[in-house]
Amino acid sequence: MLGEADETHLPPDWSEALARAADSRRILVLGATDVGKTRFIRQLMGDRAELRLIDLDPGQKMIGPPGTASLGNLSELGRFIFLGSTSASNLGGIARAAAALAADAGGPFVVNTAGFIAGLGARLQAITAKAIAPDLVIEIGPDPASDPITPAIAGVPLIRLHRSPAARRKSSSVRAGIRQRAFEEALAGAELVSIAASFHRGPPALPPGAERPVCALADEAGADMCLAVLRGFGEAGVQLDAPPPPRPVELVRLGKMWAEPRTGGWKLLDKLSPSWSA
Repeated sequence: MLGEADETHLPPDWSEALARAADSRRILVLGATDVGKTRFIRQLMGDRAELRLIDLDPGQKMIGPPGTASLGNLSELGRFIFLGSTSASNLGGIARAAAALAADAGGPFVVNTAGFIAGLGARLQAITAKAIAPDLVIEIGPDPASDPITPAIAGVPLIRLHRSPAARRKSSSVRAGIRQRAFEEALAGAELVSIAASFHRGPPALPPGAERPVCALADEAGADMCLAVLRGFGEAGVQLDAPPPPRPVELVRLGKMWAEPRTGGWKLLDKLSPSWSA
C-alpha cells in the first residue's frame, strides 16, 4: 500500500517544506489523488521517527483496513475507527474520527487526508483542519499559485507545493486492487465464529444472494477491534467470518460496505449497498 517511487530526488520546494516541518507537532497534508501525499508523508516520517500517522483516507489507506480512519506508524497499526464506507463523503464521521485520533496520538503526528478536495471535499478538509487544530498545513497540488483547497487557518502556516514528478495516476482497477489487499490483510486468520453480541443500530435485512455486510467488532467501551463479514444472526448468536478479536465483543457495527465470497476469502465490493437494497 505504501509503495511509491524513488525517495532520493526530492523537488526543491519539497526539501524546503520538510525542513520547515522539522519542529511542527500537528501537520496536516492536503491534496488531490495521486499528487504525492504518501511520498511526502513517508519522507517526513523517515526524518522524524517520533511522528505518528493519522490516516483519514477511507479508500486508499496508508495504514489500517479500508473504510476506517486509523492511527499508528508506517509499520504498525495502533487503532482504527470504523467509518463504514470507502467513500470520503461521510464528512461528520471523518471529522469526529480525526478529533478522536488526534487526542489519542500522545505526541506529534502527521495527517494523511483523502484526495476529495472539490465541492464537498473542500468542506471536508476545512472541518478536518478544525478538528485536529494543525500547526502546519502542507498542500500539494499541480499549481501552488492557484486558490488553496481550504481558506487560510488563522495563525497557521500554509506551505503549498508542486505535485511530485514521481507520482503516478492510478486506474480504478489499481485502486480496487489496493483496497482488496488491505481488506484481505484485515481479515487475515478469519474463521467462522458465533458470538453473543448486539448490533450498534439494529440488525440488518440480509439479501437472498451471497453478498454480506462488512462490519466492525467493538468491545464494551465501543472501541473497534477488527473487521468482519456478517454471515447471519439468530437465537444462536451472530455468525461472522472474523479474525480473533483481542477482547470480548460487545457490539457489531455496520456500515455501507459489502463483500461477496470468493475462493479462499471475500471480495470487497466497490458499490456501497447491494442492488436489492432500497
